[in-house]
Amino acid sequence: MNHMKCSVLSMNNGLMAYWEEIKEAAAYHVHLLVGDRNKRREGQQFVFDEEKFGELALIDVPRNLKYHSFTDLAPIHLNKTNYYGTTDRGSGREYYIVVEAEDRAGNIIAQSDRIRGVVEDDSTGPRDLASGVYL
Repeated sequence: MNHMKCSVLSMNNGLMAYWEEIKEAAAYHVHLLVGDRNKRREGQQFVFDEEKFGELALIDVPRNLKYHSFTDLAPIHLNKTNYYGTTDRGSGREYYIVVEAEDRAGNIIAQSDRIRGVVEDDSTGPRDLASGVYL
């Protein structure tokens, strides 16, 4: 199986993946996964277990498109907010995207690496702009 290049960008409470064209591809399959390392407390410290992956979505994309956007995703990499705002401690959960190329016979002919995507909470508007100013 061939390797395909793929990039993942954070955008407006979502993730956008785009990838290189595979000439023999009849369709692409985009997998949205969540990885969970089960953050837990041992004594006075937090520890993480081995990461386990679960599939949240599988999207079939026609061969003439080389991107897909997942919208309305929560920033699961952060703990819950406290009185002072969001804590900087990680939750142990992350989003990942994998893209596969399928030929006309239904065989997977190329696959990307599992790429981590970080969803930022843009509910208060874009960063570094005055309140109420949107691009």
